[in-house]
Amino acid sequence: MFLQDVRIILLSSADPPSISNPKNTGASVGQKGILRCEASAVPVAEFQWFKEETRLANGLDGVKIENKGRMSTLTFFNVSEKDYGNYTCVAINKLGNTNASIILYEISDPPTLAGWYSMAASLICLH
Repeated sequence: MFLQDVRIILLSSADPPSISNPKNTGASVGQKGILRCEASAVPVAEFQWFKEETRLANGLDGVKIENKGRMSTLTFFNVSEKDYGNYTCVAINKLGNTNASIILYEISDPPTLAGWYSMAASLICLH
């Protein structure tokens, strides 16, 4: 009987970060707004958020930054006029970094139910 020398070799690849599908997001004043940034990387990327040249910190100015695996979210709990603008998501690992620009833009509130009734009543009166 022959004894075989068996060796198992584990190969792991390493990749610099790559951000996929950054999407601009609209939010109304006073509402919640969420910007999302997804990056594939091996090892997993760390994230940073910037507005213009300023790095954002979790909990400051009413924002929350949450990083879970490949996804980072920047949440505004009460959007104000000053929050609108261009944000930069930066994904970093030991092999490099990349960034993506994501815009938080203003959307107007949808008409209220009372507004719809008022508009419908106006149209009926016209006929």
